[in-house]
Amino acid sequence: ATIREFLTGSLFLTLLDSFALLVFIPVLFFYSVKLTFVVLTFSGLIALVIGALIPPFRRRLQALYQAEGERQALLVESIHGMSTVKALSMGPVLRKGWENRAAQAVSMQYRVGKISITAQSFSKLLEKLMTVAIIWVGAQSVFDNQMTVGALIAFQMVAGRVSGPLVQIVSLIHSYQEAALSVRMLGAVMNEPEERAGMAGGLQPPLAGGIEFDKVTFRYAPDAPPSLNNISFKIPAGKVIGIVGRSGSGKTTLTRLLQGLYAPNPGIIRIDGYDLRELYLTYLRQAMGVVLQESFLFRGSIRENISMARTSATFDEVVRAARMAGADEFIQKMQQSYETTLEEGGTNLSGGQKQRLAIARALLTNPRILILDEATSALDPESERIIRANLKVIARGRTVIIVSHRLSTLVDSDGILVIDAGNVVGMGRHEQLLESCAIYGQLWKQQTQ
Repeated sequence: ATIREFLTGSLFLTLLDSFALLVFIPVLFFYSVKLTFVVLTFSGLIALVIGALIPPFRRRLQALYQAEGERQALLVESIHGMSTVKALSMGPVLRKGWENRAAQAVSMQYRVGKISITAQSFSKLLEKLMTVAIIWVGAQSVFDNQMTVGALIAFQMVAGRVSGPLVQIVSLIHSYQEAALSVRMLGAVMNEPEERAGMAGGLQPPLAGGIEFDKVTFRYAPDAPPSLNNISFKIPAGKVIGIVGRSGSGKTTLTRLLQGLYAPNPGIIRIDGYDLRELYLTYLRQAMGVVLQESFLFRGSIRENISMARTSATFDEVVRAARMAGADEFIQKMQQSYETTLEEGGTNLSGGQKQRLAIARALLTNPRILILDEATSALDPESERIIRANLKVIARGRTVIIVSHRLSTLVDSDGILVIDAGNVVGMGRHEQLLESCAIYGQLWKQQTQ
């Protein structure tokens, strides 16, 4: 709105008035060179006032935008976390925080307006003084017979048409600063480099699901410790592999690298022998199904949510995916079954029910690689039993990677990768790791005892 108002409103009108200066200034010189220099002198003073107030105006305007951003961020967070706010009775605390941020925003708005009013006041004062100076100097010229009274009156009228646009320029410059800051903040988002998905020249080979990490290292920041440190392993296509480790060991980071959300540096990730960097990223992600610990459900029917990633799916395919995920049982008990409307975020479902729908949504796309990142953490024992019982059906024809703290869900997997502090410290089946990997044995003992 700020940018639109600047371009279509004040800028256009001020430019029209400014073009008129090209006509009026020569006319002023025609009437009196001396009085014209008086006008130009005061115009220069107005310009100095504007130039002196621009830096503090820009600083305060930026502080205002930051204060407004913090106020809006708190409001959005409070709405999204309303259930937590009510459960912990955080209303008074958040209300106080909101009032403080609102007061800060109002204070910054006042300070910005104060500078704008100061600039306009000084400009109008100089404009009035210019009028007095023109009359004073012009009267002397009339007394000295250097110009007539009519010429002085005409000069005064034309000078008013010159000073008017100059005063408007004050408001224009302040509007420009607001628009420029808005463009700069918008550009910080819009100018971010696009993902490689925008490059249509990537490879799109048929994928079977073989995965290889070759001396992969990754840091979230150049000066941060490595989240993954020179790790190497291979996962054959069609296998079910579990990834375990303590919190913060790098399990989720590994799956994000596999999805192409981040690039390893250094190291190479290969899918079926192809360097991940050479693959068309959109094609790669379409060949993957990812279920996160907290999957988002959209407002709409259950059927629409399950078929969100594959809108061409038939109803029978939706039901089949829901059965494999253990979701069909509770869906059938609902009054409208698969046409039941979900609230945004699935607030009218339990955590376990939302996870089962998310798993069904991922299975419907028939991915070559299925990543379950703590996807079973919110499931009740019965739902977890259904998922484990259907795991052989789910894994048929695809590679499945299960990130889980519950080691019991990984006992029957083809292999388990143990990560600690970004390093691979063990890989093998459950029985092998109990004997060969101390960290895995410790985690197993903690959970079974």
